[in-house]
Amino acid sequence: MQEELEPLEDQVFPIHNRSICFMCKKKMKMKRSRSLSPKASSSEEDMKRIKFEENEKANDIIIHPHILDFSDDVLLNIFKYLNPKDLMAISLSCQRLAQIAQDKTLWRRVDFRATPILLDDLKEYIKFLQPITTSLAMRGDLYCENDAELSPYFLNSVKATCTQLKELIIEEYCINADKIQITDFPSTIEKLSLEGCKMEHLRSNKSYFFKMNFHMPNLTCLILSNCEWFTPHSLLVISKMPKLKELRLNSCHRLGECVAYTSLATRFGFKTLEILDLRDTALGDSEVGCFSCTKTLTHLYLECPSSLRNTESPDSESRPLQREPLNQHPVYEDRNLAQKLSTCYKLKSRTFSFKCIESRTSGCKWHICYKTRC
Repeated sequence: MQEELEPLEDQVFPIHNRSICFMCKKKMKMKRSRSLSPKASSSEEDMKRIKFEENEKANDIIIHPHILDFSDDVLLNIFKYLNPKDLMAISLSCQRLAQIAQDKTLWRRVDFRATPILLDDLKEYIKFLQPITTSLAMRGDLYCENDAELSPYFLNSVKATCTQLKELIIEEYCINADKIQITDFPSTIEKLSLEGCKMEHLRSNKSYFFKMNFHMPNLTCLILSNCEWFTPHSLLVISKMPKLKELRLNSCHRLGECVAYTSLATRFGFKTLEILDLRDTALGDSEVGCFSCTKTLTHLYLECPSSLRNTESPDSESRPLQREPLNQHPVYEDRNLAQKLSTCYKLKSRTFSFKCIESRTSGCKWHICYKTRC
């Protein structure tokens, strides 16, 4: 019996006054190795952590949505409320937004007049214009003379790209008449505005609008407000426009003492003219009376020039302008006439008093500010 136990005694190892058999020691080594090695449960914890992070991201998306989470249709509807400058800025952010910002439906009516745009900056927007662009409006800055001059390259690019352009509005730019003629503008336009533009190198023997009636046969609206370079003899050329309905020449201070040109223009031209704006010009009774030949005229705007409005005789320098209230005048109406004083005061000085009368006669509406001697 003792001989059989001897091998077992050889397999027993004393540890801290305690005996451990070989099999127990082996099992303990296996457990210790498992505890030191990566556990299988650690992968489960990693999966739980990943799922938790994904849930956090999902909750964050719900609470704080990103603009790229919207569909292209939703983004397109949002972009319709942005101006061209904002659209161009968004197009530089990422490729997806750039594709949406260049959608042709966003560039049918383009208006850059919110802030002045120099010509060098305007070249960056040409690539956004589309063949279906029907309206293009822009405003420059005449104080920047070097960068405010309109170039033939820009007009040629617009003509080549915007083949269906109907409305062209160019404000406060400098135009060199030697480089850009009226025939260089798109021939498809129906509305042209050169409000506040400065013209250089004009020819004295020929109007800038020469042959305009042949080049723009569909033009119905011409706006030349605050154009100091407009001369009376240009009325003859403009009167030949076959479809012209609206002409605005307000604040064209060179208009005045042109009975001959006005008489010829109204007698043989302006066959379709309906709206005429002559406010803040030096046209007198004789010139205005010539437009009585224009049977299609429905709206006429007249106003005393600002330069004459504030002039007073030397004797009245010590007497300031006074506002005297007027009695409320009744409005007389019948089938043909409705007339009333549209202001509640008159400006009275030593020599002149200014009144404003609004009248409607047979569907014709007149806004007239006139002066009378006291």
